[in-house]
Amino acid sequence: MSGLVVRGSTDDWEQEVARGKLTFYSNAFRVDSVYRHVTRRGTSDFKGQEFTLSGLLYGRSVQVGVVLKPPVTFTRTFSQGVTTDTGDRQEVQTLRGEDRMRLPWRGWIGMVLQPRSDLRLGIAYELRPYGSARYTDAQGNTSRPWTSANLLRVASKWRRPPGCVCGVDCGARPKCSCPRAHLLRTTRSPARSTAPASGSYRRASVSIWLTNTPT
Repeated sequence: MSGLVVRGSTDDWEQEVARGKLTFYSNAFRVDSVYRHVTRRGTSDFKGQEFTLSGLLYGRSVQVGVVLKPPVTFTRTFSQGVTTDTGDRQEVQTLRGEDRMRLPWRGWIGMVLQPRSDLRLGIAYELRPYGSARYTDAQGNTSRPWTSANLLRVASKWRRPPGCVCGVDCGARPKCSCPRAHLLRTTRSPARSTAPASGSYRRASVSIWLTNTPT
């Protein structure tokens, strides 16, 4: 189990500039000049705690991992000074409030299979149900502005073991134990030996990611 504690503050600055107003009619349109500047300055304080539960199961030829994240709420407390300038007058007001974001259960599960010593197959599925996440503004209005997504990962890895130093195919054994190779290693010096001391691995891997995002 692991935990994440969020504590911090930011400086907020936002500016809105209105340059004109466009009005459409049945067969014409009109453009009116509008002067309006809105500037928001302030600070925001964030807080929240998130926990993660994880586990890993080992076997001779299989590995299974699970990660779960319980629901969590992040809260922001803000204070802003809003200045509105329309050219002929200027208004200044102060806004204070608190909004929050509630995230649902999230999870991930993965499995690795090793049917042979030189081959590995992996699959992982991640659940991101952000469509049920809720945002509550300072007035208490609740909305769900995000979309859920599910991510599937499939991968494979093949690794060819090193060959035999004496030219005989040794299969999947990492070291050659044939009599001729042993004779070469014991009777020839490293400087004059023409037999290679070890082989090299050859690797190949393939990964596929699939994302399912409801519309």
